[in-house]
Amino acid sequence: MEWHTVAGVLSRLGVDTSGCRPSPKKQVMISCPLAPWFHKGDEDTRPSLSVRYGLTPVRWKCFACGEHGKLYELVESFATLAEDADLRTFAGQLMESDVLTLRQEFEERDEAMATWTFDREPVPMLSPEALDPFPSVWHVPQALNYLRDRRVTRAAINAFGLRWDDYKERILFPVTRADGGVVGAVGRIVWPDHELPYFNYFGFESGQWLGGLANLTDRRRLLVVEGFFDLLRVWPWAQELGADVVCSWTSRLSPTHKEFLTGADKTVWIWYDGDTAGNTGWTEAHDLEPRTYGLRRCQLPEGVDPGSLKRSQFENLYKKMEERHE
Repeated sequence: MEWHTVAGVLSRLGVDTSGCRPSPKKQVMISCPLAPWFHKGDEDTRPSLSVRYGLTPVRWKCFACGEHGKLYELVESFATLAEDADLRTFAGQLMESDVLTLRQEFEERDEAMATWTFDREPVPMLSPEALDPFPSVWHVPQALNYLRDRRVTRAAINAFGLRWDDYKERILFPVTRADGGVVGAVGRIVWPDHELPYFNYFGFESGQWLGGLANLTDRRRLLVVEGFFDLLRVWPWAQELGADVVCSWTSRLSPTHKEFLTGADKTVWIWYDGDTAGNTGWTEAHDLEPRTYGLRRCQLPEGVDPGSLKRSQFENLYKKMEERHE
């Protein structure tokens, strides 16, 4: 959203934005309009509310009172506290606008997935300097706190070279070829409950490449999980048990993914989430030449994904797979 649009919304809450100027990071600090209800002394003498207007939807967080959320939620909270019916209506209109924007982004992504074919142009390798603007997560406490809460190990952080996008507040997972050449990146936002948590960088599309190829070894089993946080979580354990791990980014294997897996000379175990999407993804994968690469599935319990497993749970599931298929 453009700054002048955001400034217009904030002005309806009594916020003076005349001293604010658009920045390259598309972030401004303003006085918190909720100060009369939540701040000591009923005022915000030092601007403490951060607005990131480059995100969809626009996000905000007050570092004084701790309140945070989407722009329409700020308007909604103010309207409720001030008992302003017109502002409540306006908040609803803002929410509808955000939903339409996100729906369009999802539709564009789905259209791209529907065009996956075997004869795609080769994915170009990026220059070695492409990731330079993004520092290692080791220099970013916010990123490290998020990874710690997700129980990602130090070894996994180093193995996959995780980086940080300060502008979008996303943890970056570099997408590489088997030889280590970078072809793209996928970012995960650290804000809670975001409608579009993942973002692809450098024009990368999920169907073009599997995640984690540069870390493949001569281990004879290959586990395929959905997201890169699933991969980060189970990779250390899988290595100890004799397996490599890659991610397909979604619960669908593209023709390009299948082409790689067919020639991988490994037994492929699908570890998709235990939900409707995971079941559908397995059905589609199983129907397409399962005998070619020894396809198997680990059936996770309903509502469970690899990223939420404890080590003992992962090991038990893995050993049951061994007993069943070896």
